[in-house]
Amino acid sequence: NECGEILIFNHKAEKIFAYSKKEILGNNLELLMPRDESEGFENANIWNKIKSSLSGKSSAMGKTAGRRKNGEWFPADVNVNTISNSGKIISIVSIRDVSEKKRLENELIREKKFTEDVLNSLPADLAVFSPDHKYLFVNPMGIANKEIREWIIGKDDFDYCKMRGIDASFAEKRRSLFNSVVNEKKTVEFIDPQVTAVGKPKHIFRKFYPVVKNNEVIYVLGYGVDVTDRKSTRLNSSHITISYAVFC
Repeated sequence: NECGEILIFNHKAEKIFAYSKKEILGNNLELLMPRDESEGFENANIWNKIKSSLSGKSSAMGKTAGRRKNGEWFPADVNVNTISNSGKIISIVSIRDVSEKKRLENELIREKKFTEDVLNSLPADLAVFSPDHKYLFVNPMGIANKEIREWIIGKDDFDYCKMRGIDASFAEKRRSLFNSVVNEKKTVEFIDPQVTAVGKPKHIFRKFYPVVKNNEVIYVLGYGVDVTDRKSTRLNSSHITISYAVFC
């Protein structure tokens, strides 16, 4: 009701909070969602919305923290709607336990960080492309400048040439090779001649490798290693295999 007293407590709520209906009816909603005591959660903001909703002024929805009978806190989504019954305001509070969702989200964050840490530590250029040749990831060996490395995500080599004001012929050659990888679903190897900042020639052995799922290319991995100082630009195939084994 408008005072926050719990009038109805269904079976699902009993399972979430571990209270029986008999134990909880007549208690205040704050028993289940304490206003100021939540560990690591900001309940005060959602409680302001709930207070307004309980008085019949508006509905409320947001993220909050619930507390089970044993004192365990859990993340929750809450939705409060009000109805009028014989002139009295009754609020229907829907609470969804999102503990598993949060656990999976945190697990994905940890896995993403682990993967990026590994890829950023590899002693070779490494990039991940979408099937339309947009950068999804590039490590510091690929682009040392952090600002440019972050800027290029979602863009391609043509955008890079335009940004730097340089000729796009190398981007056109790469695009042609890239398209053959996507269309034929086969790895392509090539030597990428470059010039260093001090005008010295440099040769990068590059490899575009398609990641195929259900007969469709979902990503293309770009690998590069400096072979300028080698007498032969041909790399030992086992070196490439090992490098890719870490990434795949």
